[in-house]
Amino acid sequence: MPRMYLLLLALAWGAAWGGVMLPLTKPVETNIPDFAHCTAQGDFRLTTPPTADTLFVKYAVTLPAASTYRLVIDGSGPGVFSRSRYEYRLDDGAWQPVLCTREVTPENAGVPVHTQVPHALRAGAHTVTFRFTPEGQLFAQNRIDQRRLGHAVQIGKAHFELDAPLPAPAPVPHGLRWHHGDRIVLLGDSITEEGLFARHLVRVLRAVTPGETIPVFNAGVTLNRTWEALARLDTDVLDLKPTWVVIALGVNDCMHMAPEEFSATYGKIVARLRKAKINVLCTTPSGMCDAPLFDGRYFHTPDRAQGFDATVQQEAHEIYAIAAKEHALVADIYGALTHNPTPRAKLMANQWHPNDDGGCLMALTILRTAGLSATDVARTGDPHDAAAFQALTTLPAAAYPAPGAKAFVKPLPDRVIAAAAFTQNAVYLLDGTKQVACIPVGHHPMGLAYDAGKKRLYVTSEGNGRLDVINLPSCKVVEHIPLGEVYPTGIALTADGTRAWVGCFFGSAVLEVDLKTKTILHTVKLPLLVESVALTPDGSQLLAGSSAGVAVIDTAAATVLTTLHPSDYPTTVLAYDGALHIIDSSTWHARTYDPATRTATGDTPAPPRRITANLPVDFPFAAIECQLR
Repeated sequence: MPRMYLLLLALAWGAAWGGVMLPLTKPVETNIPDFAHCTAQGDFRLTTPPTADTLFVKYAVTLPAASTYRLVIDGSGPGVFSRSRYEYRLDDGAWQPVLCTREVTPENAGVPVHTQVPHALRAGAHTVTFRFTPEGQLFAQNRIDQRRLGHAVQIGKAHFELDAPLPAPAPVPHGLRWHHGDRIVLLGDSITEEGLFARHLVRVLRAVTPGETIPVFNAGVTLNRTWEALARLDTDVLDLKPTWVVIALGVNDCMHMAPEEFSATYGKIVARLRKAKINVLCTTPSGMCDAPLFDGRYFHTPDRAQGFDATVQQEAHEIYAIAAKEHALVADIYGALTHNPTPRAKLMANQWHPNDDGGCLMALTILRTAGLSATDVARTGDPHDAAAFQALTTLPAAAYPAPGAKAFVKPLPDRVIAAAAFTQNAVYLLDGTKQVACIPVGHHPMGLAYDAGKKRLYVTSEGNGRLDVINLPSCKVVEHIPLGEVYPTGIALTADGTRAWVGCFFGSAVLEVDLKTKTILHTVKLPLLVESVALTPDGSQLLAGSSAGVAVIDTAAATVLTTLHPSDYPTTVLAYDGALHIIDSSTWHARTYDPATRTATGDTPAPPRRITANLPVDFPFAAIECQLR
């Protein structure tokens, strides 16, 4: 029988039956315990606790004709949020990673169908084996270098399909740099994974390039920072053989990485792509809006949101510098969202994710950077597209501040005010309103505590997960005390200066730390994102402030006594004028805490807010007095 006839027969067979299916419920061999549980719902679902064993499942299939085939896997992609990675091989060939190839359509942010690399295969019997190794297990929160949680894999179905060549398009003139045969990968975090801008990008792209085949793949993973994106660059980007990569990272990094660390890691991503001869289009991050969520509540209160937003602007400065060095393009997403005639809050679904209008604006900004013209946009036939694109043409040129603060020390008086500069990653010492010293510390310093006896100033560096210890009056950082990826915010010292209580934001806890041994003595877990802590004068109780309430902790037992809800956003707890005060960060009014009754009463303007508001420091999240002599 002629080969062409067999190929046509196979094509007709594949069209009728959806290709050659793998019998997921009927393997020829497996070592997975209780395999029947994995296929009880008709598909394949593997969920395991951490294990050192390599698990596998092997299937037999028969191909009708010799040809080039691709294995297609339906289901959640490997390595996406809450999913582990796994491998496959054909017959006795080499093991290959299962690629996450979520191609975007106008209707879907990333179709959960993952088409693997092509294989030239003979007619007849073959085997397909999936392997699940300890190295591919899921990380905690999908964060690199954290403990593994085991495997979480779901395969809805899997089949072989014939690898068909791209049809030749009828050329249509347009201004885009993207053409038939290009492959676009969107590398990002949850803003990419949720697909709002991805869907609009493909919708407009198809209208502008009718007949052309320009696949767009969604390589966004929720919670990713640049170092996690760098770690998965091979399997999620380079293995897809893109001609262009759009990088949309930075919002998570603004909370978790200093701008210089962000710059170094982001630069490695761009450099690797350019070395692989891949065109790169960078985007500035969307930033952090200080408006409340759709239900009127804040996740990050305005002060924190504004601080994070300022850090995003510093990241944007670094992105422009990297792009210039590596000959990449930059789409100014931050500028499009913040300088738009439409108020920023109306373009956001929450403080950092765009809504559908914001996603459309992001897509048009990216496409405009790739050469989209007003004439091209008119092809969509949507007046909203034309109006949004027109608004982009009126935006001012991007201008972003460089990150960092330059260290200096001038003659110090006997008494100084120490202020933590959240966005400058530094502690400033002030004589009145005059800056007399600048001491660079870790990322996003938030809490300050001073030991007058030892002349040591303790600083919580939220983004680095550590305490920085400064000697005064030398103004030198003499120690770093690592706390882990817990995002330390507030700090309070015991009266003898031997221990510190540290509040943790994403760690949702307070830690008791031995300052001599640099060890954590107790961890008190809380259902709160802690922003500040303060001890009662006798040290018997600790207050931990958050947007959702104030935990009162018995320091001797390291247990929670009660949780107070004195106002909408009681995020700041502070000792001053001989008492403890709980400050609402939306109104900056204070209530006084009574340790005997464990209640908070009163409602007065908070003096510390007035003090920090007048300091010549950017975003002073904490300020305390330090007696030097």
